[in-house]
Amino acid sequence: MPDSDQVLSQAEIDAMLNGGGGDSPAAVEAPPASPPPPVAQTPAPAPPDPPSAAGLGQDEVQGLSQRIAGLEESVQRLSSQAAPNLDQSFQQLSQQIQQLFGDLQAMNSKVDGVTETLQATVGFGVRSVFVCKSCEAQGHVATRLTCTSCGTEEWWGWFPPAE
Repeated sequence: MPDSDQVLSQAEIDAMLNGGGGDSPAAVEAPPASPPPPVAQTPAPAPPDPPSAAGLGQDEVQGLSQRIAGLEESVQRLSSQAAPNLDQSFQQLSQQIQQLFGDLQAMNSKVDGVTETLQATVGFGVRSVFVCKSCEAQGHVATRLTCTSCGTEEWWGWFPPAE
């Protein structure tokens, strides 16, 4: 009997052992092997929208956001393919991250300074802390403003809803 890697059914094996004719092993075909399922690659998450520091330093915040997106793209590229000078690439990436960290600290210092200055103003957070001593209404506060050009006076602030 010739060597064969073919799979035989139980009936064919029994027929061969009992000396029966049956189908010859060469006539039996093995089912084709199915290919492995494809491996799905997950795309890199989109960079978050740049934060806004109350409209201050928009260009700086946007620039930092773009740099972060570039760093994320670099990391993704490095992880998906081996770079010839991997140590040098990681060293450059480390330097970029340190630079970005320094820039973010400088931005935080500026925002802290602006916040501290705002807290020293009369109107800072007045709507959330004002309570009338007479009627105990909360957050309904306004001030009279005068136009310095024509002298017209107006009220500016937060009023209760009209009934």
